[in-house]
Amino acid sequence: VTALLFASCGPGVVTLQQELKFNDQEFNLGQDYTLDNGSVVNFSTFELFLGDITLDAKEDVLLSDIQKLSGDPTKIQLAINTELKAKSIQKLKFGLGVPANLNAVGPQEYPTESPLSYINSDNEYWSWAMGYIFFKLEGKYKDSATDPVLKNLLFHIGLDQNYLEKELNLPITELNSKSNFDGHLLINIATIFNQSGNEIILSNNENYTQSEPEFEVLNQKIMDNLSAGITIE
Repeated sequence: VTALLFASCGPGVVTLQQELKFNDQEFNLGQDYTLDNGSVVNFSTFELFLGDITLDAKEDVLLSDIQKLSGDPTKIQLAINTELKAKSIQKLKFGLGVPANLNAVGPQEYPTESPLSYINSDNEYWSWAMGYIFFKLEGKYKDSATDPVLKNLLFHIGLDQNYLEKELNLPITELNSKSNFDGHLLINIATIFNQSGNEIILSNNENYTQSEPEFEVLNQKIMDNLSAGITIE
């Protein structure tokens, strides 16, 4: 569970708690989950960069240019540096991945506290592609509950063309220095595989992807499904 805290300069605080789900179940690494087509998946890694996290308050208020989410409990605190006085809050906007201007800079150029630094982006930068892995999902799967054969699942998606912008309507109309908002940013991992009309069928060689031209259609499919599974309450 990741808590994203958007704090104003005064006592008002907007808190978004990120929750990973698998449909109605809590999502945990190392746990078996059954897809709609009967395949059983056990995940070992979940990592996702969020870029240009912005509040739409009549004019955009940038909260952070980059943050990283994972399957482990973490806490992210982001300050609103622009004073908000009864501005209309309509949307939370962010990108799934690393924005192009940041993706073009290697980890050696970032300070150690940045999610993109060598310390914090270990194994998430492709020197050959000169860019970061935006989304990483790894694990094992079998075609059915009774299948004794475990197979590898690996989604590594990067490159600027796979950066996907997301907007969420916020259930709040005004935010000022004395107001508080507590919400939940929900990410349903099951939607990556089970999205109606855009299903990922692991047994059809859709269990492996890198950011190379031959995987471009599958990469777009995965990112579209990931985006569809993100909501706010």
